[in-house]
Order: sequence, then structure tokens, then C-alpha cells
Amino acid sequence: MTATETITRGLSLEERITRLEDIHEINNLKAKYVEACDNDHDPVAFSELFAEDGSWEGPGHGKYTGRENIKKFIEEIRGDYLWCAHYLIRPWIEISESGTEATAEWYAHIYEVVKDANGNELSELAFARYYDTLSKIDGKWYLQTVRAETSRLWEMGKDWIKA
Repeated sequence: MTATETITRGLSLEERITRLEDIHEINNLKAKYVEACDNDHDPVAFSELFAEDGSWEGPGHGKYTGRENIKKFIEEIRGDYLWCAHYLIRPWIEISESGTEATAEWYAHIYEVVKDANGNELSELAFARYYDTLSKIDGKWYLQTVRAETSRLWEMGKDWIKA
């Protein structure tokens, strides 16, 4: 029996529909997350997706806790990302029995143009995975923790940037 079957066994149709709606809302929340990244790393839009005490952690960047610290971090790095496009695949979302907490995972293909240490444009393709926890606060889902892990990073060359 799967975790979902264990949690939904004995639930009414209304409760099961609520869980499906929650999963849909979480998928939309993650879509807003990548939109904030892809839209010039918008620090306000990005940070507002997190719970007040939420945290973000990523390779080479460290960990930032609290909405305001996350916002400051994004403000600091946004100039290093000239362009990016996140593509999320294979979502895996589990809602807790209480319906107020969730865990989620996504694979990501991230195309990006960044500045290297010398200020030169560098085109990359990152293969990453997101491990998230979420909290439903006053009926709205927020990111509680986001941990990004990059498994592969491929330099794509200059020709791709001009395409």
C-alpha cells in the first residue's frame, strides 16, 4: 500500500478532494517559485512564497532562514544571473494527515546565463532536485524549507547564448 493510500483510506470524498486541491495549490506555488527565479530573480515575489520562518538552502550559496534574509540573499545574487529558465518535472507531493503540512520533491532542468568570476557570460545547464517542506497557514500554502541539490552542471558554450 502506498503512503497516499494509507493517508486517504477512510477519508470522505470531500476530504479526498481537499487533498487533491492542496496538491494542485502546491504545484502552483512551486510554479510561482520558478517564475520568480526566471523573472530576474524577483526578491519580493520569491521571498513572499516562504513562511515567515522558512528557509532556503542551495549548493554554493549556503542556508538562509527567515523571509527577510531570503529576500536579501536573492537581492545579492540577482545580478549574477543574466537569464534563466527552470523546467520542473516529476513532482512528488505528500500531504500530512493533518492537512497542514506537506513534503514535495521535483527534478529540475535549469538553463541559465550567469556571470563567471571575471564577469564573462557563461551558459549552463543544471540538473537539480528540490526537496521542500510546506506549511498551510490560515488556509494558504507556504514553502517552509527548500533544499536544492545540483547533480550535474554542464557548460553549454557561447553559441547557445546568441540563439
